[in-house]
Amino acid sequence: AQVDASPRSSRGSRATHLFDTMALATAQITTAWSTNAKTARGVRMEKRVIATPLAADAWVVLLAEAAEQKAADYRPLFERCVKHFPSAACVWYQWIDAEQRGNHLSEMEALFKRCLLHCPHVELWRLYLHYLRHVKRVESKELQQAYEVLLEAVGMDVGAGALWSEYV
Repeated sequence: AQVDASPRSSRGSRATHLFDTMALATAQITTAWSTNAKTARGVRMEKRVIATPLAADAWVVLLAEAAEQKAADYRPLFERCVKHFPSAACVWYQWIDAEQRGNHLSEMEALFKRCLLHCPHVELWRLYLHYLRHVKRVESKELQQAYEVLLEAVGMDVGAGALWSEYV
């Protein structure tokens, strides 16, 4: 095979590469769940996320719709979103909530392990404590250890006052 090294062919290959990359991104999103199950707004937001991966408002709409689908359908979308927004507590919370609604406890636990120390948001910790108490029903010693890690992570955050009171 002969390679054409002219500038024209170089531009063409870059354009082809960009098109292939966008087509792959589109396929990754659109195969998440069927297009006819999406609202018109969801389809528009999907196109925005493909064109502008850091369009947070588009992600919010898209993830809200995805979270109502089957777990196998919404997980790839959440995974892509947290790659762009690893410290977005609202995304982690929404993902964990979707897993909880589906009673996917091992997935919830894995998500807690991934996000709590990297995204020390009080509401995520509150959700984790609820999970430990009411879903996993851990013993008081394990709950106390969780509080100690939590308070170390969130420190003197003004929103953590109630959690400090619970701990004491």
